[in-house]
Amino acid sequence: MSETQKLLREIEEFVRVSPMSETTFGRKAVNDGKLVPRLRAGGSVTLEKAADIRRFIAANAATVAGHSPAVSANRDAEITGGAA
Repeated sequence: MSETQKLLREIEEFVRVSPMSETTFGRKAVNDGKLVPRLRAGGSVTLEKAADIRRFIAANAATVAGHSPAVSANRDAEITGGAA
């Protein structure tokens, strides 16, 4: 599997669990709404752009999964009666 295919799978997994469309993902991650279709069609990205995409995924993964650290801490505090 090529690096581009690996990156595409990472993007597809992120989009699958998020409320974000592929177009929105591309725009927000690297200002390219046609990113995902171009990758599927055999296109590639620079190493810098791939790193930007992975940083976007990492920065948004917890929020997308519904496990925002701030939300989780507040929810845990409410459950236990303690402070967040």
